[in-house]
Amino acid sequence: MNKYRSSAELKTLAKDKLIGKYPIAIIAMVIVTGLPYLITSLIPTEGYVWTILSFAVSIIVSVIVGVMQIGLNFMFLNMACDQPFSSTDIYYGFHNNPDKSVQISIVQAAVSIIPMLPYQIFMLIYLNTHDMTWYAFTMLFMALGLVIYVPLSLAISQSYYLLLDFPDYSAKQILQTSCKIMKGHMGRLFYIQASFIPLMILGCLSCMIGLLWVMPYMQMTLTLFFLDLMNPQKKDFE
Repeated sequence: MNKYRSSAELKTLAKDKLIGKYPIAIIAMVIVTGLPYLITSLIPTEGYVWTILSFAVSIIVSVIVGVMQIGLNFMFLNMACDQPFSSTDIYYGFHNNPDKSVQISIVQAAVSIIPMLPYQIFMLIYLNTHDMTWYAFTMLFMALGLVIYVPLSLAISQSYYLLLDFPDYSAKQILQTSCKIMKGHMGRLFYIQASFIPLMILGCLSCMIGLLWVMPYMQMTLTLFFLDLMNPQKKDFE
């Protein structure tokens, strides 16, 4: 019977793997998760036209960030397996299977955006009318959106890693494989992700400075989750 590591074990191992590697990890995380969203935040959101423009830019940025996330995963996999790594690894997805990288990123973006789209529409209406009826619809569709988004995002969560492991697979095969290997593990991954919420809150309260430590820590833990998922209790990455 396969014995998978607990959340605590993965976190402990993640801390060990990041010793002496935090500077590069932080730089990479800032580039991938910080700068692109800074661009979208500069677009005004007052009025329907600007809101639609902001939404369109957000979709494009989400796809670009997705491709960069593949490179980030590549870098953290190298770190986890004690292989050579560099901050330039984050651009891996742009010159290795870029077509499949974009396809998978589009699916990831769609899963993130479409389920929550009704909520965003009703929120926009409420903010412009301040009618509590629209607020009730906003809360309803937020709940429904999360019910759809959470399991879908967990199911395809390993697709970026799988593209690195199986570059000959088509984008469809990679997404299907992610859904397959995540059966029985979605609750486990959800728990691991949720366990970082207190640290993320503390990171935000420290003027975001604490997030510079939390985000690489979380990324490494998720990387080790993938390695453990594919090879339970394998010693190669200890």
